[in-house]
Amino acid sequence: MIRIIKSALIGLILWIGVSSFVPAATTASSTVVKKSQSETEDKPILKMLFAAMRSRVFIQMVAKDYLYAGNDVATTQAQREMEKALKTFDAEQKKLASAFTDPKVKNLLTYIQMNREEMGELLKQPYSLENAQEIIDLAEAMSEGEKKIAQYLRSRLSKEYPM
Repeated sequence: MIRIIKSALIGLILWIGVSSFVPAATTASSTVVKKSQSETEDKPILKMLFAAMRSRVFIQMVAKDYLYAGNDVATTQAQREMEKALKTFDAEQKKLASAFTDPKVKNLLTYIQMNREEMGELLKQPYSLENAQEIIDLAEAMSEGEKKIAQYLRSRLSKEYPM
């Protein structure tokens, strides 16, 4: 319970700090145009955006597969898919960590990594409802962090791309 409170407080502090550089969301019909950046310069940003969005999906898959495996629902397949999702999530996080120099984004990535390490420790423990709740909470916190990164990256694009 203390870990959840600690994570929530750290997340709130980072969210307040990160929200200062993430612009308000744009609607799908609006177009963002920055004349100083061309579409070719958008390609690396789009790759990072894709990595952040994939990370959100994979960390939620870990939580789902943890619940499946813990409740004896397709246990072998769930464990295999959970391991695969964790490896993919970690690979995407490495890409993102190497791509950013902005200290606010680095702090957010550090927060996500702290939650990932805590999740790794919980995954080593036997299944329990308390552990399952913490896994879900950690996955949600990491997913929100990835969402903030994706919003930041979208604000850096020269135009709006269909997602």
